[in-house]
Amino acid sequence: VKYIVTNKPVMLVYHGEILSDVMKRERITKDELFAAARSNGVTQLEDLAVVILETTGDITVIKKIEGENAEALSTISNFPLKQAK
Repeated sequence: VKYIVTNKPVMLVYHGEILSDVMKRERITKDELFAAARSNGVTQLEDLAVVILETTGDITVIKKIEGENAEALSTISNFPLKQAK
């Protein structure tokens, strides 16, 4: 089942914490989130760095963010880019 298309990808989980307000707004259930995690071999939410609802309706699971530069995540509408300088 595909989801309502958004204009930008949206983060659903950040460092293992479910963003409940976003999940509700995007109409994604915890069951769908857990299924995406399981399909990526993840059994604990705290093992997730970021989970993204893509504009296609697909859910992308990122287990670890390498380094300070998360350039590929810069287009996520609610990703908190923190530049350490």
